[in-house]
Amino acid sequence: MCDLLKEDEKSYLISQTAEDVENLCNELHFDDCLTSIIVQSFKNIDISVLMDCIQDLFNDGFNQELAVAKLNEYCADDSGMRILSIFMVCVLLVRRRYEQAGIKDEVFLSTFGFIKRFVKKISVGKYPFVFSEEFWFPRLLSMKIFRLGELEFEFCKRQNLVSVHIPSDAKLSIENLTISFMLANEFIDKYIPELKNCTFYCISWLLDPALDKLLPEKSNIRVFRSMFRVFGIAYSDDYKRWVFGENCKIFGRGENGVNCGKENNVEACGEVHMESGMESDVESGKTETSLQKNIREYVENGGRMAIGYGVLKNVR
Repeated sequence: MCDLLKEDEKSYLISQTAEDVENLCNELHFDDCLTSIIVQSFKNIDISVLMDCIQDLFNDGFNQELAVAKLNEYCADDSGMRILSIFMVCVLLVRRRYEQAGIKDEVFLSTFGFIKRFVKKISVGKYPFVFSEEFWFPRLLSMKIFRLGELEFEFCKRQNLVSVHIPSDAKLSIENLTISFMLANEFIDKYIPELKNCTFYCISWLLDPALDKLLPEKSNIRVFRSMFRVFGIAYSDDYKRWVFGENCKIFGRGENGVNCGKENNVEACGEVHMESGMESDVESGKTETSLQKNIREYVENGGRMAIGYGVLKNVR
C-alpha cells in the first residue's frame, strides 16, 4: 500500500529513541530479556547512515532482498538482534502510516505480532535469542500483509490476488475462518477497493489431499482445506519443518540454519502443539502425536507429501 520514504519520514526514523523502541517491544509483549537486547543493539546503530538501505526496504518489489542482505552485512551479527533492532525502528514508521491510512491500531499490533513467532529462544550456545527470518519483513513494512482475525492476507494489487497465510498461533475453527475472510473483504472494500473482485489463494502443505487419509474428518486442517478448491500439487518435504519442528532427525536435517518462522504451521491448526525450540517428540523418544505418527508411517510406506495450490471456493 505504501513504498518510498518521504523526507519527513526519514527525519521521523532518525528521531526515534531507545525509549520508543522499548515501548514498542513492550506493546508487542516481547520477553523482557529480548526487549533489553533489542534496545541495547539499537543504541549501537546509527540509523542515518543506513537510510539508503532502509529506503529500499520500503520500496515494494525493488531491491528489498538486496537491502536485507546489505543490512545483514553491516550488522555482522549471527543472532540477528542488530538487524531486528533496525526493523523495529522501521515498524514505528509503519505504525504511523497505519494511523494516517485510518487502519486500527489493533490490526497493527496483531500483524506485527508475527515478530515474536520468528524469534527463537535457545537455552544453549552464545545467544539467548536468534532471529533469522529477516527476508519476510519487507513485505510487512511495505504494507502488503495484514493479520485480520486468525489469518494473514497478502494483497497483490497488480495480479488481483490475495495470498492467505496461516500464523502458528491461529485458532482455525470454521467460525474463526469465516470471520477472518469477512474481515478481509471488509478491509478490501475500505482500503483496497480495486481488489473487490480478487481471487484468494493459498500455497501450503496444509492443502495436501493426502492429509484426508491421515486426519479425522473434523480436524481443523481438513476444515481449512475444505474451504479451498485444490487445483494442483507439488511433491515437497516442506511438511517436515512444520510437523516435526526444528529438529527432525527422523528424516534427516538440512543445513545448520535456524528455522524460526512458523507460518502455514500445523500448530496453527491445533493438530500438534510444539513450542518453538522444544525438542520434537520423534527425536526425544516421547510419544508422537497422531499426525506425526500417521505421516511418518505414510512416508515410510512409500507415500509422498506435497504442497497444495488452492483457491478459496466462496470469496464473499
